[in-house]
Amino acid sequence: MLGYPRMSENFDIVIIGAGIVGAACAAECARGGLRVMVLDRGPAAAGTTAAGMGHLVVMDDSEAQFALTAFSRSLWQQLAPKLPPEIEFDPCGTLWVAADEEEMVEVRRKENFYSQRGVRVEVLDAAGVAKAEPNLRPGLAGGLRVPDDAVVYPPCAAAFLLKQAQQQGAKIQVGAAVNKVLPAGEVVLSDGTRVTAVRWR
Repeated sequence: MLGYPRMSENFDIVIIGAGIVGAACAAECARGGLRVMVLDRGPAAAGTTAAGMGHLVVMDDSEAQFALTAFSRSLWQQLAPKLPPEIEFDPCGTLWVAADEEEMVEVRRKENFYSQRGVRVEVLDAAGVAKAEPNLRPGLAGGLRVPDDAVVYPPCAAAFLLKQAQQQGAKIQVGAAVNKVLPAGEVVLSDGTRVTAVRWR
């Protein structure tokens, strides 16, 4: 653990939260040459990140969601060869299942949506679903397989990204509870220490 930053110490950006989102932001900002401080009141990746399933999935509820999740998945695919084994990157794909013919209409809609946007998909009938996932209950109508989706182990993925950020000069402070964020870009810790994000101004 690093010591608390001095009151006079300034950074380009202060990131509150050392979960997987904060870690990814820190790694990218530090790679871009920004002076980065990451603060977290507890251990890194111990909150929402630790409870997440780590599903790298392309979603289709809206065009904006599709664009964001497709881009995110592509970034993880680019990063995959560099990931250490403990991150457990597994390109296992996603299987959307349909219980009946009414839900198969949604499967075909998803197939059309993904295919038009360059995402590989495969429509499965009942036998195909049973073969793809033998532990599912019998009697399902079919499903949609998205073979390029994947999963990671989020806490280790966050730790990897934080390490990348540190290697680019970022500072990580865990056990640093944030009391308030002031309009001028000052972050006040629970012990009264202040850290300033100068890019805020």
